[in-house]
Amino acid sequence: MREITIGVRDLTARAALLESGLGLTVLRTGLMTSSVASRLFDAHTIPRAALMGRPDVEGSPRIRLVEVLGALHGRERVGAPGPLGTGFTTTGISKIHARLQGLGVRFLSDPLLLAPPREEAIPGAPPGPRRYEAFGRFADGDFVVLIERVGADTAYGTLTSDSSEPLHASFVVTNLNASLHFMREVLEHETLLAESCSGPPFDELLGRPEGASFRFAMSHRPGFVTGRTIFMEFEKRLEPMTHTPGLGPGICRLRYDTTDLHATLARVPGGGGSLVRGPASVDDPVLGQGLVAMVRSPFGVLIELWQTT
Repeated sequence: MREITIGVRDLTARAALLESGLGLTVLRTGLMTSSVASRLFDAHTIPRAALMGRPDVEGSPRIRLVEVLGALHGRERVGAPGPLGTGFTTTGISKIHARLQGLGVRFLSDPLLLAPPREEAIPGAPPGPRRYEAFGRFADGDFVVLIERVGADTAYGTLTSDSSEPLHASFVVTNLNASLHFMREVLEHETLLAESCSGPPFDELLGRPEGASFRFAMSHRPGFVTGRTIFMEFEKRLEPMTHTPGLGPGICRLRYDTTDLHATLARVPGGGGSLVRGPASVDDPVLGQGLVAMVRSPFGVLIELWQTT
């Protein structure tokens, strides 16, 4: 995954919060061209956009903020189907949690320690990796997830003390198997982690009723420690998920790089996706240059496929 696009109500305020709260850097900012706004985003007006990330970490995913004036996130609860939020791998999660709280982010709980399922434990073996997590919400309703991995040989990302890096985009889906099938067949991802979760501490972590259960899976491209996708299934349904608007509040699209766009597009129908637009050439001071196509995923979100030119 190269970029996560997030529609925000106040671009300047969100960029400043990600800078001061999470230590990200504004890489580029400005108005989109009318061509990009209309062809990629179906926007009749030209929105402002900013790219943010970790320039000191090669290959780190970027956050693309796009201003959606007057919009608020429609998600009412964590378990509602659709885009949930952006996850950040951290070191010093307690400091970052407190800093974001001071900047107006409302967390559902303090950082909680999560453990692997008990049946995976081997008697007499040393404890496996654990992770601290915290779910928070920005003022406009978009969610943020903080994660710190402990007891592992390597962290999720390349981090120093009291820092963070974009790790994943998370979605609540109604057909986990179909979502993982798309990621595997189209984007050549593997399922890194799959669990069934219920009870404490997940109830407190997600602000859910006591005893609620869900299926959880993490998808990633082998060889990349970040750029992952999280899926959570609280209720399985057979009907297709509602389409996420191409430009709207919260996560509204993901961008993946490919060295052969046409070969990737050929795999889309078999993966359960559909071509929406393209391929087409794009040249924009914020987005860069490339050959791009837009496809719709089974979990309703647009996927930008880019081949650098």
